[in-house]
Amino acid sequence: MFDTVSSYGLCFKKEKDTEIFGLDAVTMSRNTLHLASADEHRHFFPLVNIKSTGFNEKTFPGVHSDIGGSYVEGADEIKNGVAISTEAYVRKRYQKVVTEGWYTKDQLTIVRPTFLQQKQAELYPNYKKVFLDHTIEVIQEHVIRLRGEKKCISVAYSYIPLHIMCDYAMQPGIYVKFRDADLKDKYNINGHTDLIEVQERLHNVVFNNAPELIFYSRSVLEDQIEDFRPGGRRNMYQEEDLGSDEDEVPLHPNWGKAMVIEPFVTDEVLIQKIKDHNTILMLRGKYLHRSADWFELGFNPTQSGNRKIYEG
Repeated sequence: MFDTVSSYGLCFKKEKDTEIFGLDAVTMSRNTLHLASADEHRHFFPLVNIKSTGFNEKTFPGVHSDIGGSYVEGADEIKNGVAISTEAYVRKRYQKVVTEGWYTKDQLTIVRPTFLQQKQAELYPNYKKVFLDHTIEVIQEHVIRLRGEKKCISVAYSYIPLHIMCDYAMQPGIYVKFRDADLKDKYNINGHTDLIEVQERLHNVVFNNAPELIFYSRSVLEDQIEDFRPGGRRNMYQEEDLGSDEDEVPLHPNWGKAMVIEPFVTDEVLIQKIKDHNTILMLRGKYLHRSADWFELGFNPTQSGNRKIYEG
């Protein structure tokens, strides 16, 4: 199974449909593999988690369709509502998505309402609460928002979960036959050398029970690195700097960049975390989609930014 989502119907009902519809086929299977998405956070895409019932579930980097497929090769991804709110909040989100590798500063734009639009908002302060009475375009005009645009995203990464699932299904005792020609010719990562190690890493997660490929933030890793620094820890505290309205958002030159493994860092667990951090930055920059958009119907993110999970 690929990132099983609990949503159905025109109103995107989010209840636990495994109970509503009596969906219990997974309990009748002898072998199950569920590849879940680590980065999906749309409100109407909650995960049905089967790990809690004792079945085999692994989490891979990416959003829903990075894992299960369906994106178009080389398509652009434009998100008009990466974030919406006050100037300060939008600037914080700007820094966050750059730091986490989702966008570069060249791919982001803070869109502010004009003076006339601000006056209209003051005259009609409840406009945001009456969504059905306004078009999305009108709402966009009246809020400060963050716009993101990625060009020509490759879908090659999504072939990795496909091949791993096929390998799992073709094991002795499960054996399912697939059309090898299609797998090799249509769904390969040829020409994407940066995905070869990723494929091996994720293959080990499924077949050798290796630790999952998890993103640790730069700040968390830098704090852990300080524990190993000769001569003791440095003071890593930095005051928050969002800049002034209309100015360019301040960005540290290292944000969104790969981290260097210092020679004094010898802890294998920490070294692997740094390597995984760098790998996921690369994936987000070249292969992964953002998916959530406050102005795309049914695609709005959760308020917390975290995915809702229902136990299977």
